[in-house]
Amino acid sequence: MILAPTDAVDVQRELAAMRAEVAAIRTRMQDGWLDELRAEQVRGVVRDALADSATRASFLESEWTAGYAGAAGGGAYVRAADGSASIHLTAATQVRFVAASAYGPDVRGFPVRNTRWGMENKTVLVALSGNLYDRSITYLAAVGYTSQSNRFIVIPDQFRLVYASLRKDVGDGWAVSVGLQNVPWDIESTYIGSARMPVGDYSIFNYRFGAGKQAGVAAGWSGEWFRAGGGVFNQIDSATLQWNGVTNLSFAVAGRAEAKWGIEWDQLAGMSGTPGSAPGVVLGLGVCMSNGRAQNPQPPAVPLATPSAQGFTADARVLLGGTVLLAQYAYMRDPVGAPELGW
Repeated sequence: MILAPTDAVDVQRELAAMRAEVAAIRTRMQDGWLDELRAEQVRGVVRDALADSATRASFLESEWTAGYAGAAGGGAYVRAADGSASIHLTAATQVRFVAASAYGPDVRGFPVRNTRWGMENKTVLVALSGNLYDRSITYLAAVGYTSQSNRFIVIPDQFRLVYASLRKDVGDGWAVSVGLQNVPWDIESTYIGSARMPVGDYSIFNYRFGAGKQAGVAAGWSGEWFRAGGGVFNQIDSATLQWNGVTNLSFAVAGRAEAKWGIEWDQLAGMSGTPGSAPGVVLGLGVCMSNGRAQNPQPPAVPLATPSAQGFTADARVLLGGTVLLAQYAYMRDPVGAPELGW
């Protein structure tokens, strides 16, 4: 037998090829392991995100609710399930058709146009209300618009702040409030702007004798059949833009008390009654004093009259279901500066 010698070079080449193939297999295996690790990490992130989303959705469903209430005092709302906080959005608008006939030239000297008519967006009120932290702390913020100036709104055709107040119920029927709020004086002192009125913007009595809204601090007590409140405010019928020692030596104090029979206090939230409402009687009494120096400031040494508002008002309401009968009386020196007290 003859044995042929093996070529050493070929053996080395074959070993090198085998080593290369083994290395390639190891590389592919390692890359696959890394890909699997990355995929598992991504799956973990997705699982965490889904769990967090489910937790948040469950929290919103169980802790917060949103909706719309069409009943009186309703509107759109977002509130906590435990009642610790809430936001209520309400809005009221007054759109009316106006027609008028006039004779003679207008103020610009143009020819007479006897009849004028058209639609008018007279009043808009948008309010945010609710409670903070717990049910005992409530807030009210509202802006209003009117197309015509009046005694309470000097500049028309623009939105302006009409309410911005906080109220704290301290228990046993007592409550305190601070901010821009109604001055407790006449029947309309318990209404929110003109949104609770019937078809008009305000009553004739309130327009002539009302105290309007002012920034101040007030306190009140409410019981089963009697309630009363009062406070200290800026001068009645003044719009103070800045503080100084000449025009801001002014303040007002005012208070109101009411007694009722046959009805609940909630039934007095609006001026109009509703069919089927319980009948009842409400008697009210209000007092006010405003020194008036911000309206027509006079130095103490000058013997000129300083306009002020002071006096009292008495009123009675008879509620007969959908019908409400009102009687009001005022004996006062009014805010325009009449020299003596009078009806």
